[in-house]
Amino acid sequence: MRNLVHKHKAEAVIPAGTTGEFAAMSAQERLDVLVATRRAVGPDVRVYANVSSCCLAEALEHARRALASDAAPDALLLLPPFYHRPVDAAAADGGAEAFFRTCLQLLPAGAPPVFFYTFAMHTQLPVTPHVYGRLCAEFPDKVGGIKASGVNVEQAMALRDAAPEKTVMVGNGKMVWEVLRAGLHVASGDGFPVAWCIRTLERLMEMDPEGRGRQANELIQRIWRGEMDHHDEVPANKAAL
Repeated sequence: MRNLVHKHKAEAVIPAGTTGEFAAMSAQERLDVLVATRRAVGPDVRVYANVSSCCLAEALEHARRALASDAAPDALLLLPPFYHRPVDAAAADGGAEAFFRTCLQLLPAGAPPVFFYTFAMHTQLPVTPHVYGRLCAEFPDKVGGIKASGVNVEQAMALRDAAPEKTVMVGNGKMVWEVLRAGLHVASGDGFPVAWCIRTLERLMEMDPEGRGRQANELIQRIWRGEMDHHDEVPANKAAL
């Protein structure tokens, strides 16, 4: 892992995220993976601790355990409660905002910044720009940004505009080229081929954005069409491995 991360100059790693199947792991397994990741990548790569849980008390306990461990996470990643589809958009916004606000208020002292995680196709509950912007304004020292998966560029830009001083990381392996051109960050869990393409695409765009950058983007699309579109997300990652 260390060689892969440093070779492709990844700035951060999110162990036990969506592709990492955190929802199927025990609390101890999640902590073990987090600590093992830190040991593998060393101190120079940012490691995000995914503390997500539908249960607020459990999310806070994940945070406490992560902070007390040798993982020394640089940030916490937090989904809104998932599983039930909200009855309407107002209820969705109110529920997500209340959950995040309470968690931010109760975080242990010395906790690193929290990155919200929106992935509505899986959680049924999006983190909208309005909610995100309000929480960033209310907790400027506690919120670091957001990881937005399954969104398009316009949706990602709306999140960026809601809190321009924060970081938006886009998780959508099909849109790496568009995301980089928009000046946003890429956070892809779609397997090693896409991870390789991200770094290759960055280098080519620096030299020739509209020429070789476009060619690298076509390579990413071929990977998706040839393999990943035929599988759900997690099996696609394992197929890539």
